[in-house]
Amino acid sequence: MFEDATPGALITEIEASQQQESALMARRLAAIAALLSQRIAEAEEADPDPGYAMITGFARTTAEVSAAMNMSPMGANHLVAQAEALDARLPEIAALLAEGKTDWRTVQLIIARTELVSSELIAQLDASLAERIGRWQCWSRRRIINAVDAAVRAIDPDAAKERRVRADDDRHISVTPLPDGMALGPRASWGVRGSLNATAGAAFDKRLSEMATSVCAKDSRTIAQCRADAMIALTEGRALACDCGQADCPSRSTDTEPGPGARTVINVIASEETVTGESDQPGYPGGLWGDRRRAGAPARRDRGAAACRLPDGHARRRLCVISRRRRWTAGSGVVT
Repeated sequence: MFEDATPGALITEIEASQQQESALMARRLAAIAALLSQRIAEAEEADPDPGYAMITGFARTTAEVSAAMNMSPMGANHLVAQAEALDARLPEIAALLAEGKTDWRTVQLIIARTELVSSELIAQLDASLAERIGRWQCWSRRRIINAVDAAVRAIDPDAAKERRVRADDDRHISVTPLPDGMALGPRASWGVRGSLNATAGAAFDKRLSEMATSVCAKDSRTIAQCRADAMIALTEGRALACDCGQADCPSRSTDTEPGPGARTVINVIASEETVTGESDQPGYPGGLWGDRRRAGAPARRDRGAAACRLPDGHARRRLCVISRRRRWTAGSGVVT
């Protein structure tokens, strides 16, 4: 397509396509907002009290957008809400997006960070942000968030306070097993995620860094790998062991054995032959449903524990105490 184009022409095309992408997104969101307005009017005409409606105008619009764009219901719900916010609360920001003077990434952040601003003050904030947004050239995500939050604090301090309260109420840590045998994945599919208050987060980050740098210079792991392994050591109540293998390791510690703590029970799905060591078919910890066609190491019983190779084929084992064994209805054994 661009075989004979000069570098200057290619840069011009890239810039133009960015503006066109913004305008296209604005057009799509405007269409979604118009559809939402029509569906809400139809729903209200059919039943003036939306509290008793079986299908609301928003729900119908979400279903139609999901089908038209081949999106998940949750993704379509989020997009319809964004379209409504731009149309009803941030029309000046929407106009800039339509003109290609800002990008969708920035607009999404503005929508999210201004959702708690009162309806009486949102027009003032919309005008203020629209006036400044043209100067936000090559800004990082964090810098944009900081700028929007500062504008919110200046115009509606109560909204900023409510965001802090909501963030504190929503603090959490969640762990989701991933199909590659890990519980931590790329940004697109986090396996471990959560939110803490700033003090706890800073303390946790510092502690991981301290443990990661406690090993000697001949440790084979990167700092990032050591931080990940430090989480395991913290969970087990022990120091992070150095893997250099030297008898005279300067970072050698005797406190590398798991300390007293909560007893962990992991469910493993496996055939009875795998549990008894008579089959090479691997078992799978509950939630880790990887490619079962990959070859696995034979599971065996070893001092009251079952060892299973994970779906990614890694040699590392996951140990779990066998407290009971019962036959599954489909012919497999369940080890708990």
